[in-house]
Amino acid sequence: MTHGAERHKRRVLVAEDEPHCRFGISVVLRGAGYEVIEAGDGDEALMTISRSKSEQKPLDLLILDIQMPRLDGFGVLDELARRGIAIPTLIITGHGDRQTLVELLRRGCADYVDKPFAPDDLLDAVKRAVNKAEQVSHEAKAEIEQAQSERADLALLAGGVAQDLNNYLALILGHVELAKHSAASPSGQFEHGLEMAKIASLRARELTSELLSIARGVLPNKRITALKPLIEQSVTLASKEIRCQRETELAGDLWPVEIDATQIQRVFQNLIVNAGQTMPEEGTLAIRACNERLDRSAGLPLHPGPYVHISVSDTGAVILGSDSEKRRFEPCLTAREGGAGPWLTVARSIIQNHGGYLATRSAPALGTAFDVYLPAAAEAAAADTSTPVGAASAVIRAREREHGEE
Repeated sequence: MTHGAERHKRRVLVAEDEPHCRFGISVVLRGAGYEVIEAGDGDEALMTISRSKSEQKPLDLLILDIQMPRLDGFGVLDELARRGIAIPTLIITGHGDRQTLVELLRRGCADYVDKPFAPDDLLDAVKRAVNKAEQVSHEAKAEIEQAQSERADLALLAGGVAQDLNNYLALILGHVELAKHSAASPSGQFEHGLEMAKIASLRARELTSELLSIARGVLPNKRITALKPLIEQSVTLASKEIRCQRETELAGDLWPVEIDATQIQRVFQNLIVNAGQTMPEEGTLAIRACNERLDRSAGLPLHPGPYVHISVSDTGAVILGSDSEKRRFEPCLTAREGGAGPWLTVARSIIQNHGGYLATRSAPALGTAFDVYLPAAAEAAAADTSTPVGAASAVIRAREREHGEE
């Protein structure tokens, strides 16, 4: 078997009390391209390890003999564990029984080789130990990066939530102050101020409720639900917070979906409010829904099959550019800054927990569209053999202009 040199020299410490054995191991390893440091006993090995650490020249492998005078291999492993030093370790022994080897492996040793051994056997064991250590290192690095990414996402979400809650509190305080100063006025400002303060309070409560559900990992309480009346109710509930022209196009034969109706209604309501608040009164807000059978050519991260497609589009501010898909979901970005605040982050999480997908589309002068795809209930979609691709058979159209309350 041929063993080529490593891409860069691995540093290996050989701790062996028998000079001839230590010399033979060193010759074999150096011939294979390793940098070898020798230690005649456990104490010398520990000093070498400490020096390498202080000089920031880490060791890639420790080849450790178990039977050594004064401080044996077990003593070295115990001391390294006490100091919190982790080094991939290959055990060499001529006296190891099975129980001893099992104990060594339990302590984290990567592999072992019995004396006497052939050079190729030694190199194979060294290679296995180094590769195992690299795999563990890569996995640990990936876990650290994942944890850092999750902490960064959490920090963004916390920043967005704090920003939105501050906005709601400002609205509450402002309208309460307005109501206080207009209490004696017959113009109706008193009731209007209190009503707006109430709406802001309810929105803040909904936000904290959804965030608590996400934090607790609460699973959706899914039931087969008809979407059309749910969307219509969401539009009605959102109408108090927007003052713009609205258009709705809801297919009359929308497939039922298996959802947590409360969560999905809040998603629709918040998407509608967010879109409506980015526009002036002369803007247009469109809510559409239809059945679609998706295949892989749709280019969406969804399994092929039947879905209900709901879109909420506006002619208001554009949410960032087409090259900023990830940043669109940053919860600390408000609509004025090109984002949508924490509501979009929460909405995406809810839709994903339902096996669906939430996407955004933006174009200058055209506004922004939110596209929600929810998987249709299997039984209902299987019974319908049609293959709609956008518009459905019966479309109910309603166009209304709202100023103030309905």
